[in-house]
Amino acid sequence: MRRYRGDDNDDEIVQAWRKLGWCVKSVGQHALGYDAIGLKQGRVVFAEIKDGNKSPSRRAMTAKEIAVRDEFARFGVPIILLEKISDLAQLDRDARRTFEPGAHDGRSYDDKQIDSRTARAADRLP
Repeated sequence: MRRYRGDDNDDEIVQAWRKLGWCVKSVGQHALGYDAIGLKQGRVVFAEIKDGNKSPSRRAMTAKEIAVRDEFARFGVPIILLEKISDLAQLDRDARRTFEPGAHDGRSYDDKQIDSRTARAADRLP
């Protein structure tokens, strides 16, 4: 079995992500096809961390990473690519905008999901 190496900036990105108030679990050593899971305000993010300072060929995704990314995408779940700390700023803005209490129509994320599933189920009725 190969020893997990990770990218040179894994720890740096994970620590910066946590400083933004996210719960981050680093899972790259388990060879799942992604490196980390981030949680904040009802949002779950799967992330692949690559070193943005390396050449494109040295930060290319492995066959397993591509297969897992494609499988998750079929279920509407993206695996985001984090190459530098500045990538976290946009991710954090999106999470705050989407999931802050009082955002949009004031309903909770769970209520919106229930309404969405109910509407889709109603569309399938004869």
